[in-house]
Amino acid sequence: MYEIEFQPRAAKDLEKLDRVAAGRILTKIRWLAVNFDSIKPESLVDRLEGLLKLRVGDYRVVYRADREKSVLRIELVGHRRDIYR
Repeated sequence: MYEIEFQPRAAKDLEKLDRVAAGRILTKIRWLAVNFDSIKPESLVDRLEGLLKLRVGDYRVVYRADREKSVLRIELVGHRRDIYR
């Protein structure tokens, strides 16, 4: 199981969302921490190269994975229309 670390920006992004959306996102992040080694994470490109994304309905979670330390660092959380800007 991976440890989850929220960067300050991601924590603020999550706080801005309604409770239902935030709850769904947190549930999916917990699932990711347990199942990360058994999935093929989706990599991002261009200015977000080196980051990975997790889809949660219309929302996206942008994160980094450190396999050596077993840590997932959540960088950004937001609606798919805004997250890549």
